[in-house]
Amino acid sequence: MPAATELQTCVEKELIRMFTASILAGSAAVFSAVTYTFGVFSALYLVLAIGLLALSAGVIFFLGLYIANIIGCRRAGLYTDRMNEFIEFKDPYLAKTYAKRKMPIRVLLEAYKKDKLDFKIDLYDALCQRQEFSTFELTTIEMKVFFLKFVPVIFTHNVQTDRDAVEIHYEIGHDFFHGFLGDNMTYSCGVVTDASEDIEKMQRNKYELVRKKLKLEKDDYLLDLGCGWGGMARHLARESGCEVLAISTSKEQIEYCQERLNSETAIENPPKFKLYDYREIPRNRKFSKISCIEMSEHVGVLHYQGFLKILDEIMEDNGILFLQYVGLRNSWSWEDFVWGLTSASYVFANADASCPIEWLVAQLAKGGFDTYELKIVTPHYAKTIHKWYVRWSTDEIREKMVAKYGVAWYRIYKFFWAWSTIIATQGSATAVQIVSKKAKRSNIGEVDMTLL
Repeated sequence: MPAATELQTCVEKELIRMFTASILAGSAAVFSAVTYTFGVFSALYLVLAIGLLALSAGVIFFLGLYIANIIGCRRAGLYTDRMNEFIEFKDPYLAKTYAKRKMPIRVLLEAYKKDKLDFKIDLYDALCQRQEFSTFELTTIEMKVFFLKFVPVIFTHNVQTDRDAVEIHYEIGHDFFHGFLGDNMTYSCGVVTDASEDIEKMQRNKYELVRKKLKLEKDDYLLDLGCGWGGMARHLARESGCEVLAISTSKEQIEYCQERLNSETAIENPPKFKLYDYREIPRNRKFSKISCIEMSEHVGVLHYQGFLKILDEIMEDNGILFLQYVGLRNSWSWEDFVWGLTSASYVFANADASCPIEWLVAQLAKGGFDTYELKIVTPHYAKTIHKWYVRWSTDEIREKMVAKYGVAWYRIYKFFWAWSTIIATQGSATAVQIVSKKAKRSNIGEVDMTLL
């Protein structure tokens, strides 16, 4: 894990460097054009004016954000007499500072991660009452993440930076993810059909739902975007008999997929697992169906139309797209904002396209994909995450993870899954399943009634 942390620091520095370089390159282009037209002094004045304007806008935005946050948190209340009911301090400074004052929730997480405090009751149960001992104040941590990581990422998505982000967050170790995902190793929202189901059954329910919604037949050619550890691709190939190309940008995931495929009961038409970024998919053959399960959030908000353009190019007319997506709600709160930045810091990297659902539907329409069915599955998302939390919290998993990866990383994920269960339960993050179809490009042939 320390190696992953070191790599993350290097990638963050590289993103900042690229972001700075792009600004400097744009400034140089403007400077050259103005110099050629009006002379060097006019160009210098213009560049200085633009720089001061940008700096002023940044300062105003920062101050406005900070002041609004302070006002909101003060209205909610900063002081409490109940800290001792929930928190056991191990650090004297924290014990003194927060004896009667609520802790900013990111400070709480960082202190918990470093074993400077513990919870007197179950962590999830405690966070269900988080307003009694914590606030959603912005700290220097959130500001650093927002301005030095989140904003630069918006402008610097490319094959290499996205691949680096995957390496940091998804190549920690297969046993690490098995600790909360279980045997089918599926890192996305499952589907609940019965409250007593375990996480493996919930994911199999999701696989079957995708198969039925895509109306997969033996003669289909399916692309599974962001296949993860390959559980759904194997299931769809086995149950439908169709040809499946499953892709990921993680070398370790693809190796795992192939090993798991070879070790299981033979599939008549086994899926092919390939180390591809979506921008690297061969164009020699078109797909009739595409599944994209909680992957498109990572392509970038400024690159989403480019992503859909590629899907349009590689998909047959009237092809069906099944998209599962998680985004923040439109009417966000300070908790949503702080949770989103915490997620970007530790768990879901480069997911700046996690936007409200109406944005996604508009993007699909603009990209030439007609939405036929939209279903909110947020309760299933909350149930899935809670299953991950419960599994991660068992003594067996805790002992294994702490021994191999350390207390800090174990506690980060335990805190995050507990908090994320609440975030999904209250609707701060919305999970949706969309069935859409690529618009037909010609007037030849009969009207297609497949999805009606």
